Amino acid sequence: MSLSLLRKIPLFSDLNDGQLQKVLDLCHRRTYAKGDRVITEGEEGDEMFIVLDGQVEVSKAIHVSVPGREPVSFEKQLVLLRQGDYFGEVALLASDTRSATVTARTNLDLWVLEGAAIQGLMAADTELGYRLLLVISRELCLRLGRANEDIRKLMTAFAFAINR
Repeated sequence: MSLSLLRKIPLFSDLNDGQLQKVLDLCHRRTYAKGDRVITEGEEGDEMFIVLDGQVEVSKAIHVSVPGREPVSFEKQLVLLRQGDYFGEVALLASDTRSATVTARTNLDLWVLEGAAIQGLMAADTELGYRLLLVISRELCLRLGRANEDIRKLMTAFAFAINR
Protein backbone atom coordinates (compact mmCIF):
# COMPACT_ATOMS: atom_id res chain seq x y z
CA MET A 1 0.00 0.00 0.00
CA SER A 2 1.21 3.47 -0.73
CA LEU A 3 1.00 6.74 1.15
CA SER A 4 -1.28 8.07 -1.60
CA LEU A 5 -3.87 5.33 -0.96
CA LEU A 6 -3.63 5.77 2.80
CA ARG A 7 -4.10 9.53 2.38
CA LYS A 8 -7.37 8.94 0.47
CA ILE A 9 -8.86 7.20 3.49
CA PRO A 10 -10.77 9.87 5.44
CA LEU A 11 -9.54 8.49 8.75
CA PHE A 12 -5.94 9.37 7.80
CA SER A 13 -6.46 12.36 5.50
CA ASP A 14 -5.38 14.93 8.12
CA LEU A 15 -2.01 13.27 8.74
CA ASN A 16 1.23 14.55 7.24
CA ASP A 17 3.58 12.29 5.25
CA GLY A 18 5.69 11.37 8.26
CA GLN A 19 2.64 10.42 10.30
CA LEU A 20 1.17 8.47 7.38
CA GLN A 21 4.42 6.54 7.05
CA LYS A 22 4.28 5.64 10.76
CA VAL A 23 0.75 4.27 10.28
CA LEU A 24 1.78 2.45 7.09
CA ASP A 25 4.69 0.82 8.94
CA LEU A 26 2.17 -0.75 11.36
CA CYS A 27 0.05 -2.29 8.59
CA HIS A 28 0.44 -5.87 7.47
CA ARG A 29 -1.11 -7.66 4.52
CA ARG A 30 -3.70 -10.41 4.79
CA THR A 31 -5.46 -12.28 1.97
CA TYR A 32 -8.80 -14.07 1.87
CA ALA A 33 -10.46 -16.29 -0.72
CA LYS A 34 -13.91 -15.56 -2.11
CA GLY A 35 -16.51 -16.56 0.48
CA ASP A 36 -14.18 -16.35 3.50
CA ARG A 37 -15.39 -14.54 6.59
CA VAL A 38 -13.14 -11.67 7.60
CA ILE A 39 -15.18 -10.65 10.65
CA THR A 40 -18.08 -12.44 12.31
CA GLU A 41 -20.78 -10.46 14.10
CA GLY A 42 -20.60 -10.93 17.86
CA GLU A 43 -16.90 -11.84 18.00
CA GLU A 44 -14.37 -9.71 19.82
CA GLY A 45 -12.08 -7.72 17.55
CA ASP A 46 -9.22 -5.25 17.74
CA GLU A 47 -8.24 -4.77 14.09
CA MET A 48 -9.11 -2.31 11.36
CA PHE A 49 -9.05 -3.41 7.72
CA ILE A 50 -8.34 -1.47 4.51
CA VAL A 51 -9.41 -3.01 1.21
CA LEU A 52 -6.47 -3.05 -1.21
CA ASP A 53 -8.06 -5.23 -3.86
CA GLY A 54 -11.38 -7.04 -4.08
CA GLN A 55 -14.79 -6.57 -2.53
CA VAL A 56 -16.31 -7.35 0.84
CA GLU A 57 -19.94 -7.52 1.86
CA VAL A 58 -20.94 -6.14 5.24
CA SER A 59 -24.08 -7.80 6.63
CA LYS A 60 -26.05 -8.00 9.83
CA ALA A 61 -28.09 -10.82 11.33
CA ILE A 62 -31.72 -9.78 11.73
CA HIS A 63 -34.02 -11.57 14.17
CA VAL A 64 -37.66 -10.54 14.34
CA SER A 65 -40.12 -11.88 16.88
CA VAL A 66 -43.74 -10.73 16.73
CA PRO A 67 -46.21 -12.12 19.26
CA GLY A 68 -48.46 -14.71 17.64
CA ARG A 69 -46.13 -15.30 14.69
CA GLU A 70 -43.15 -17.50 13.98
CA PRO A 71 -39.79 -15.77 14.58
CA VAL A 72 -37.96 -14.76 11.41
CA SER A 73 -34.16 -14.64 11.04
CA PHE A 74 -32.11 -13.60 8.04
CA GLU A 75 -28.84 -11.96 7.02
CA LYS A 76 -29.26 -8.42 5.63
CA GLN A 77 -26.56 -6.96 3.36
CA LEU A 78 -25.73 -3.46 4.52
CA VAL A 79 -23.01 -2.34 2.14
CA LEU A 80 -20.47 -3.53 -0.41
CA LEU A 81 -16.93 -2.20 0.12
CA ARG A 82 -14.18 -1.90 -2.51
CA GLN A 83 -10.58 -0.73 -2.90
CA GLY A 84 -9.80 2.14 -0.56
CA ASP A 85 -12.76 1.43 1.73
CA TYR A 86 -12.15 0.42 5.32
CA PHE A 87 -13.99 -1.24 8.19
CA GLY A 88 -13.43 -2.07 11.83
CA GLU A 89 -12.00 1.34 12.72
CA VAL A 90 -13.77 1.48 16.10
CA ALA A 91 -11.51 -1.40 17.16
CA LEU A 92 -8.55 0.99 16.91
CA LEU A 93 -9.79 2.64 20.09
CA ALA A 94 -11.13 -0.32 22.02
CA SER A 95 -11.44 -4.04 21.52
CA ASP A 96 -15.14 -4.57 21.10
CA THR A 97 -17.79 -6.97 19.89
CA ARG A 98 -18.10 -6.81 16.11
CA SER A 99 -21.42 -5.30 15.08
CA ALA A 100 -21.60 -6.93 11.65
CA THR A 101 -20.25 -9.80 9.57
CA VAL A 102 -17.80 -9.06 6.75
CA THR A 103 -17.41 -11.64 3.98
CA ALA A 104 -15.08 -11.67 0.95
CA ARG A 105 -17.22 -11.35 -2.21
CA THR A 106 -14.09 -11.85 -4.33
CA ASN A 107 -10.52 -12.89 -3.64
CA LEU A 108 -9.36 -10.21 -1.28
CA ASP A 109 -6.21 -8.30 -0.33
CA LEU A 110 -6.41 -6.31 2.89
CA TRP A 111 -4.08 -4.23 4.98
CA VAL A 112 -4.64 -4.86 8.68
CA LEU A 113 -3.98 -2.35 11.44
CA GLU A 114 -4.07 -3.66 15.01
CA GLY A 115 -5.65 -1.56 17.74
CA ALA A 116 -2.83 -2.04 20.25
CA ALA A 117 -0.22 -0.96 17.68
CA ILE A 118 -2.07 2.22 16.68
CA GLN A 119 -2.80 3.06 20.32
CA GLY A 120 0.92 2.79 21.07
CA LEU A 121 1.69 5.07 18.12
CA MET A 122 -0.97 7.56 19.24
CA ALA A 123 0.57 7.65 22.73
CA ALA A 124 4.07 8.16 21.31
CA ASP A 125 3.01 10.82 18.76
CA THR A 126 0.38 12.91 20.55
CA GLU A 127 -0.28 15.16 17.54
CA LEU A 128 -1.03 12.11 15.41
CA GLY A 129 -3.15 10.71 18.26
CA TYR A 130 -5.14 13.93 18.55
CA ARG A 131 -5.78 14.07 14.80
CA LEU A 132 -6.90 10.45 14.63
CA LEU A 133 -9.16 10.78 17.67
CA LEU A 134 -10.75 13.90 16.20
CA VAL A 135 -11.48 12.22 12.86
CA ILE A 136 -12.75 9.01 14.48
CA SER A 137 -14.96 11.04 16.83
CA ARG A 138 -16.45 12.98 13.91
CA GLU A 139 -17.10 9.78 11.98
CA LEU A 140 -18.76 8.14 14.98
CA CYS A 141 -20.96 11.22 15.53
CA LEU A 142 -22.09 11.08 11.90
CA ARG A 143 -22.84 7.37 12.20
CA LEU A 144 -24.74 7.91 15.44
CA GLY A 145 -26.85 10.57 13.75
CA ARG A 146 -27.64 8.23 10.85
CA ALA A 147 -28.41 5.38 13.26
CA ASN A 148 -30.77 7.60 15.23
CA GLU A 149 -32.59 8.54 12.03
CA ASP A 150 -32.80 4.88 11.01
CA ILE A 151 -34.22 3.98 14.44
CA ARG A 152 -36.81 6.76 14.12
CA LYS A 153 -37.88 5.43 10.71
CA LEU A 154 -38.02 1.84 11.97
CA MET A 155 -40.04 2.80 15.04
CA THR A 156 -42.48 4.72 12.86
CA ALA A 157 -42.86 1.76 10.50
CA PHE A 158 -43.22 -0.65 13.40
CA ALA A 159 -45.85 1.53 15.10
CA PHE A 160 -47.75 1.74 11.82
CA ALA A 161 -47.55 -2.04 11.29
CA ILE A 162 -48.82 -3.01 14.75
CA ASN A 163 -51.65 -0.47 14.68
CA ARG A 164 -53.16 -1.78 11.42
